[in-house]
Amino acid sequence: GSAIGAATGAVAGQSAAEFLDPAVEDAYWSEAYGKREYASRDTPYTEYQPAFRYGWESHARFGRQAFHEVETELERGWEAAKGKSKLAWAQAKHATRDAWNRLNCSKPVDASCGCH
Repeated sequence: GSAIGAATGAVAGQSAAEFLDPAVEDAYWSEAYGKREYASRDTPYTEYQPAFRYGWESHARFGRQAFHEVETELERGWEAAKGKSKLAWAQAKHATRDAWNRLNCSKPVDASCGCH
């Protein structure tokens, strides 16, 4: 049972990665980030960009898990993922979750989405 679930999760993650266009995601977030409550008007997109990228890349890696199920692991990986961004995880997690949820919500609604 668990081996089948793990294999299914891996395939789902690969399928999501195959359809993801990083250029489309980046263009979307460069326009949308300024309208988010968590985004500071004094902070340029280049600071948030790694957090959004971390969200969509991690979503492809973890498949359809809910963000809260992997948040602790993502927090541990933020320092390595953030590049030159000065955002602490407390700031970045909102953008990371936003990008994660955008991928969940762009698919058919199901109970694991967490955003409906």
